Amino acid sequence: ELNCDDQADIGGSIAGHYLIVECKRVRSQKKVEMRGREAVQCLSDRLAKPDQPNMIGAVAFDFTPIANPDGVMLQGPNLVPQKLSKIGGSLVQKFASAHARHWRDWGNPDVVAVFNRVHITGADTVAPQDATLQQLTFQGMHRLVNDNSPHTGFLNQLNQLFSERGTALLSADQEARFKLR
Repeated sequence: ELNCDDQADIGGSIAGHYLIVECKRVRSQKKVEMRGREAVQCLSDRLAKPDQPNMIGAVAFDFTPIANPDGVMLQGPNLVPQKLSKIGGSLVQKFASAHARHWRDWGNPDVVAVFNRVHITGADTVAPQDATLQQLTFQGMHRLVNDNSPHTGFLNQLNQLFSERGTALLSADQEARFKLR
């Protein structure tokens, strides 16, 4: 249940909590840490004076400009959504692995997750005249809290919701699960 009037980029009720999300589109690896800190500062200010019950925060990065700065369409034989999904999963894992150290330093226990998103476009070249354009937005969730956090139950519920919808999930121990509908 989204709240279009929320001060955050995205706000809404989900799994018994009110989640506020600050979104950042990053264009270089160097900017990820800085933009993340900006987002956490906005979230921290708001979480210090919650105006909703069970309020928690998350940061969302769209790193498509880093992964594909020129907007190149991937082309290859039998380039089906499953192959694009593997490419997207690999990109999300690499991005999370490269920046998770910054996220652990944020230190706000109520900022519970980082969402990482990349958009991929591809086309199967087996039959160029019948080529099908495939577009896939691949998103991963990186948990920032441990199993002793009061927010673990929420993240487990969110994890379940994502699993049902075929989204990639990255947990604190960097295990990834991928499911394509």
